[in-house]
Amino acid sequence: MSQTDPEPEVVVPPADAAVQPSLVAFLDRAVPLVLRELERSEKSRAFDGYQLIEEDDDQPVRRLLTLRLAGRPADTGTTGDQVSCLSWSCTGSVVAVGYGAGEHQSWCEHSTSLALWNVHRKDLNPNQPYQKLELRSCASYCRFHPSEPSVLAVGMVTGELQLYNLSREEDPLLGTTSGIIQGHREPVSALHWLARSAGYSLVSASRDGRMLVWKYSEAKQQLQLVKQFQLMAGQVPRSAGRRAARADSEAGLTALAFSHDNPDQFTIGSEGGGVFLCSFASEVPIAAMTGERTEGLLNPVTSTFEPHQGQVLMLQCSKFHRNIFISAGSDNEVRVYNTLQISPLLSISLEAEVTAAALSPSRPLVVFVTTGSGEQHLFDFTRRGAPLHTMRLHEKPLVVTALRLNDKQPSLLATGDAKGAVHVWSLATEYVSPKTHELAEINRLGGVQTDG
Repeated sequence: MSQTDPEPEVVVPPADAAVQPSLVAFLDRAVPLVLRELERSEKSRAFDGYQLIEEDDDQPVRRLLTLRLAGRPADTGTTGDQVSCLSWSCTGSVVAVGYGAGEHQSWCEHSTSLALWNVHRKDLNPNQPYQKLELRSCASYCRFHPSEPSVLAVGMVTGELQLYNLSREEDPLLGTTSGIIQGHREPVSALHWLARSAGYSLVSASRDGRMLVWKYSEAKQQLQLVKQFQLMAGQVPRSAGRRAARADSEAGLTALAFSHDNPDQFTIGSEGGGVFLCSFASEVPIAAMTGERTEGLLNPVTSTFEPHQGQVLMLQCSKFHRNIFISAGSDNEVRVYNTLQISPLLSISLEAEVTAAALSPSRPLVVFVTTGSGEQHLFDFTRRGAPLHTMRLHEKPLVVTALRLNDKQPSLLATGDAKGAVHVWSLATEYVSPKTHELAEINRLGGVQTDG
């Protein structure tokens, strides 16, 4: 027989005894507030563009947001609805979206807009940008200032440049090239902010074959032209297959990229497929040219690379090695070049139409490529063959018209399509974090010649 201690008697207080007067008073104050906020949340449209990710956490690429101007239906694509350009601010929070028509049969007379969303704002409305600029024509290129998050340059299909200070909500326009005789007269194809000893200059390239250098005068409140370069058709290699009939006519510029280590060195690409190494310090005048306004035009070209068999769509210099840059062309090839070698070191050929490409800001030899069938590929040039990842951006084939990676936040990228939608994507860590072998490989490619 065992002996145990008697169990203590449990006394359960009446239900009313557990309710303190202070708790009752708190609930009287809090419940109406909570109910009011729940009712506001139910009516809110703040997350209309957010798509819940139901896949596993290790999904390589996630769609975070879909941004679309209110009044632009998702299932129609009318004139001016296409996303024509994208740019991330230097803080990595704001994305600028330019719109335009896909094709122009004559002079552009469309009225379009440029919209700005802060993707990190708590009150983000994906159908309503926090700021919108009304434009006199279709936007063809836009570029935020590299250190001033409120300064934005916009290039138009008409060739006009506009400079904005977005912090001035009432009158953000700082200056324009409208009325400047020496300005561009064809669509602006590229913009670049160039750091010089006297501050930043704005460099513009256009399909009129000119690369112009501008400074903003605060005293005169306008953009002033300080230097002019010109590419001639005679400089485009015959092997490109699209050389103009006259060697002394202009060759349209379609791409521009400056070296990260040497501000005097840059590359340009042409409509005919030519890829050229150039010097900003050049003072060589254009020897012969038809037409007017030849005074002051300089020839920047110092050497020529093996051309694309079609228009050059993009150029980008590596920030991991001064000799390396990439190109993409309408021949559906993406290439890696060494500035010391004429032929490309590496190349990737795609079956689908290439519409845009961009180097990863954090992985030296990873490139993102979008296509006319709505696919996005991630290629690693250190691994030959199949892409690292492929995803279809839309259920139905839809042309991806713009691509921009976020230099400040490498895990974010934005794509725009032919129906006016911008999709913000998040990349998994494996596609953002550099691998130890990549730096060694790009140093090898940049330092020695290879047959690829």
